[in-house]
Amino acid sequence: MSRRRHLLFDPLEARELLSRMHHPLAHVHRGRPAVAMVQKPLSLSGTLTVENQASVSNSNQLGGTSTSIPIRGQLAGIGPVHGLWLENSDSLGNYVGPDTITIRAPHGAFTIAFSNASPGPVHRIGKMVYYQHDQHIISSSGTFAHSTETGTIDLNLSPSQSSVDSLTLNG
Repeated sequence: MSRRRHLLFDPLEARELLSRMHHPLAHVHRGRPAVAMVQKPLSLSGTLTVENQASVSNSNQLGGTSTSIPIRGQLAGIGPVHGLWLENSDSLGNYVGPDTITIRAPHGAFTIAFSNASPGPVHRIGKMVYYQHDQHIISSSGTFAHSTETGTIDLNLSPSQSSVDSLTLNG
């Protein structure tokens, strides 16, 4: 006489515990074996034009503001790209970071983050004025999946220094 056994469940993870199940399928590996995720270095360099006239601001329930600004340009090794620069502020207009830039290319996308909380020293090259910040990839997909990158981003100001005209990635 054989006993009928029920599957046991782990209450924390809601997974079947097959170790106590006496069935031919209990020890069969299901699915593919885990593949180690290899991180690929990605070198980002190029300039992205900021389309300030197409920016959109939205308020949230707490009175904060989220502004998205379209960007487009050319990055070395990737080609033409486009995306959105997202910056946030609280109800008092104070910076809430980090800023993110999601860049889309024909074969994937990635998001980089940087903090614009303290602009740091002003850099000048001739008439060009910019602020430089450290940046890094926080998510990626497609051919850029599992990419790593760190570098700097330059916020290049307009001649009147009232807005950012372009972003230069230095990777």
